[in-house]
Amino acid sequence: MTKFDQRKQALKTLNKIDKDRKYYLIIHYTCADFTKAETITSIAILHVNDQEITSYSLEKTAKELCIKETDINQYLLKIEKKMLKDYFKFVKEHKEYTWIHWSTSSDNYGFKALENRAQVLHTRPYSIDDSRKICLSNLFVDLYDKGFASNPRIEGLMKLNNITAPGDFYPGKSKDPSIETEISLLDKHEYKKIRLSGIRKVKIFYDFLNLATDKKLKVLTPKKKMYGSTLKGYYALFEEQWWSQIVTFILGILFTKLLD
Repeated sequence: MTKFDQRKQALKTLNKIDKDRKYYLIIHYTCADFTKAETITSIAILHVNDQEITSYSLEKTAKELCIKETDINQYLLKIEKKMLKDYFKFVKEHKEYTWIHWSTSSDNYGFKALENRAQVLHTRPYSIDDSRKICLSNLFVDLYDKGFASNPRIEGLMKLNNITAPGDFYPGKSKDPSIETEISLLDKHEYKKIRLSGIRKVKIFYDFLNLATDKKLKVLTPKKKMYGSTLKGYYALFEEQWWSQIVTFILGILFTKLLD
């Protein structure tokens, strides 16, 4: 598939989301280790239509089970099992929805990892069909090419678009030991901060999605690379400019006069 065709298909996907926002959800989850399918710490889900947020976390579930936050580690598996059971109940109730995520696609970190973890804890998962999953970062690659933001891409895209987080955003992991991450928060038993970080990320993904839909998302990709250096690509670039219809209208009038 050419760059032009990839972008065209990605634009169709964006338009489809925008026209039927009621049936789209944005999901992000946090876990103990991104290289292994280990303890799930929180899951945040944002309804695209009204921005309502549903969240599941060790902290919230512990409260439901009347377990003190200081005792979460002692009852960790029991709490996690209940949390995942509640999450998969939600998934089953929303089987007609499409799930938007950010690189949640592997066995170690992805929908399958959530299912596998539930099975390890002897609770039944509910699978989401692959046709009902949209990876937002891959969608942006199709729209803008691989270099659309500096790494890490979430933070890079936030900086480009002046999206700030009021102290509740933490990266999942970092090579810099001085940067606090969701994993380091877990080591400190900062369960509430982990939950709030997950919620902040689905809000950020929602901002990314809206900006992309409105064709206002700022990216690093040069226009030529974004559209591809073909006649179709150049024409697509022209068509997406706000002034293209005016130029087309004027050319149409001139062409009609020439034929008279």
